[in-house]
Amino acid sequence: MVKHILLQKAFIFEPAKEIPKPADCSYNNANGYWQIDSTGEVMITSRTILEGLVSKKADIETGEDQKGE
Repeated sequence: MVKHILLQKAFIFEPAKEIPKPADCSYNNANGYWQIDSTGEVMITSRTILEGLVSKKADIETGEDQKGE
């Protein structure tokens, strides 16, 4: 059976071996965000913790991002 053209051409990504967890943070599943354990504040709005988190290296580029590849 012949696969659909999109299935033939689609790039298959390897799943991430490990997703880095921010230090002193835990994910709040009920609210859907990372929270600082010591203060309880939302991680993304905190000025103190964002200093080391400036990259989105774990993102998988898809769609429009792959046009030139």
